[in-house]
Amino acid sequence: AVISTARMEGIEEGIDLGIEKGIEKVKRKVALRLITMNFPIEKIVEATDLDLETIKKIESEHK
Repeated sequence: AVISTARMEGIEEGIDLGIEKGIEKVKRKVALRLITMNFPIEKIVEATDLDLETIKKIESEHK
């Protein structure tokens, strides 16, 4: 069966979105681990490419 171009593009977008969500989840896990290891927040931002607000939110959720 032939899949339409629009449908293929939709499937590819879904795959890309899933990959991005997975990468974000890993970054958050790494950030949490670094927080528990008492790394300076600035270094966590640098290491994960997450913004400062996100790091602070992760930190406050796991106190």
